[in-house]
Amino acid sequence: CGGCGTLDPHFWCEDCFGMTMYCQDCIIKEHHRHPLHHLEYWTGSCFEHRSLQDLGLWIQLGHHAGDRCYRPCPVARDAFMIIHSNSVHSVSLDFCSCKSAEAPFQQLLRICWFLASSEKPCTTATFNVLQQFHLLSFESKVSAFEFYQSLSCILDNTGLN
Repeated sequence: CGGCGTLDPHFWCEDCFGMTMYCQDCIIKEHHRHPLHHLEYWTGSCFEHRSLQDLGLWIQLGHHAGDRCYRPCPVARDAFMIIHSNSVHSVSLDFCSCKSAEAPFQQLLRICWFLASSEKPCTTATFNVLQQFHLLSFESKVSAFEFYQSLSCILDNTGLN
């Protein structure tokens, strides 16, 4: 493992620089600040896609990455969707409900995630993907539906999911 030195690393990140393999604990630790990266798991014969949510990464808003919140407010059903330039991600996320915490929409905007709904937000788009769509819609006249479909095909282009 590139983090702790154990002899059984199974994960690597497609979005990080290099081909360093990590164990599950180290790959989660390395990605608290990069929760929208794509991971691959070595099965012994081939690599398979794994999400950071599948591995147990939990995003805590309202605090620095990796810091603990003493009054977390989980999103219902752990089904928070983030549309990003590298794919559409499902993540586990808690809002901060500490005494000095900002409103949930402010916590999302502070990390540059734009809400699809202000009431009980469960879907956001990153500022990066909004800028990308803005440019593509002017240059190539791509519709919002076509743009979303292309992002959802990045990890699985079979059309089965």
